[in-house]
Amino acid sequence: ISMYGIKLFGKNKVSSFLVAVQLSVILALSMMVMLTVQYRQKMYAPIETLLNDLSGDGYYVDLSGVDTPSETNIKAEFEFINDIYCFKYDIAESDSDYYDIISCPDGLIDKLSIDLDEGSISDFLENTSNYCLVTDHSKEVGDTLTITIGDDTVSFIVAGIISDCQSLCGIRGEHYVEYDYRDFYIGYDSNVWERDIVIAADSYIKQAGISLACGYGFVSVNSDNLSKTEIKNEMMDNGVIVYCSTEEFTKNSVAYINQQLYNIIPIVICVFILCLFSAITSSGLYVKKQKEIFRIFYINGATNKSCIVICLVQSALTSLIALAVSVLFILIGQRTFLLNTIAQMNVWLIVLCLIILIIYMLISLIMPLCMIRNK
Repeated sequence: ISMYGIKLFGKNKVSSFLVAVQLSVILALSMMVMLTVQYRQKMYAPIETLLNDLSGDGYYVDLSGVDTPSETNIKAEFEFINDIYCFKYDIAESDSDYYDIISCPDGLIDKLSIDLDEGSISDFLENTSNYCLVTDHSKEVGDTLTITIGDDTVSFIVAGIISDCQSLCGIRGEHYVEYDYRDFYIGYDSNVWERDIVIAADSYIKQAGISLACGYGFVSVNSDNLSKTEIKNEMMDNGVIVYCSTEEFTKNSVAYINQQLYNIIPIVICVFILCLFSAITSSGLYVKKQKEIFRIFYINGATNKSCIVICLVQSALTSLIALAVSVLFILIGQRTFLLNTIAQMNVWLIVLCLIILIIYMLISLIMPLCMIRNK
């Protein structure tokens, strides 16, 4: 029976090829949508961690304009501020080399979406707190990096070497039309970046007695004694740039993550309907043309089930070709024109493709099934 299905595919090769092309477009678009959403969720995850740690009303702010913008001084100047969750930045020196040091809020460094050429943060989490990530490829995992910030010195163990040409969290990016998590990222390229970067946990830097200047991030405030407007005005009058509330920031970020769904899903649905129409018509026309053959099958003891299996084999071959083409397209794209824009292939992608193919195969049997039952 399977051989007859293969012959059916061969005799219908032109229409089968066209259906396979349409189906591969559906799979490729669907995978791109899911991969893009997953990538954006991965990039948003560390920022979401900061937002979840906030208590009370919160604001997305830049604290670098405050006089003496240390965390201690800011809390003393603005008594209504409960907590500060921000990235801190400074320039450090080590053996005549200069580094841009980024201090991450506690518990965040291991959640950052950073590709590493070598090393793994997880190997250091249980044993030491003074680990760091560096872009300096002259260093090796396990090396000790001693840096000087002002008059203070602190040592780190290199836990990972950061890969070149990627988006790094913690360095101010450009502001978009609506403030969202993308503000916390900037593209890193060693060919254009002046200094190597060191990313470390703020808690260890504090233990070393170093107080870095606060940058941009989030603050939670106590609005029991002051209105939200009074709080914003007082901060803005004293050097704080208030971009938006954390509620608005979260709303903007979630909207951007799902934007790809709104843009591409209608296209996927239209192409899928066209593909199903082509598949049903193709299978139906073949069954109609070959009705004498199917009658011979019945005379020789074939059942409706056997004839449907023949058509199912044709659909399965078409599905396999479409799947192979679409997966090849995505794999090539991840290394070229889709680099750093979508996530990696994963099990959920396979599940999505299987669901689409199963739906296609079942629906493509509707017309053949109806015609065979009437013969």
